[in-house]
Amino acid sequence: MAQAEEGVLKIERIPTNIVELIQRVGTHIEPQAAQKEIDLEFDLEVEHLLQLDPVRIEQVVFNLIDNAIRYTKAGGQVRVTVVETRGILEIQVTDNGIGISETDLPHIWERFYRAEKSRSRTAGGSGLGLPIVKRIVELLGGTVQAQSTPGKGTSIRLRMPAVHAKDLLKRNEKHGNSIDSKEERE
Repeated sequence: MAQAEEGVLKIERIPTNIVELIQRVGTHIEPQAAQKEIDLEFDLEVEHLLQLDPVRIEQVVFNLIDNAIRYTKAGGQVRVTVVETRGILEIQVTDNGIGISETDLPHIWERFYRAEKSRSRTAGGSGLGLPIVKRIVELLGGTVQAQSTPGKGTSIRLRMPAVHAKDLLKRNEKHGNSIDSKEERE
């Protein structure tokens, strides 16, 4: 988080298969969901390689799914949806967990903030996950929004530019530029 705030967090965009990346996260986190008998569903509708930072996107997706599982009761459901429409990549993680109050919702992006004050750091995390998610998404040129209803669940939606890797290659070739596989902008 400190790196992101100081502007030294490096974003390395490379051609990335977002479907494979999210499936990898799903495989890694599935045992956590299974332990709570949570139905973890994926709806992945992106067919192109996208110019993304796979390490940072994996961190974001893991964090969101981990939170959803953590705050969903046993037997609940967590759904991850990924679509690309008109140049926008949208990743949405929705659960039918405990939800977040209207009073707490605007503060979930603040460092160390916990909506459920009674949770210990061990049970409830450090309070850094969602602020890190927001900062990474912003560094990638995107936005993040949360909607929640106490007792019914939460939905976090990320939206960011979806630059197709092949389109970037064509643009660079047209202008006589070579592609740097570790493009560092921001």
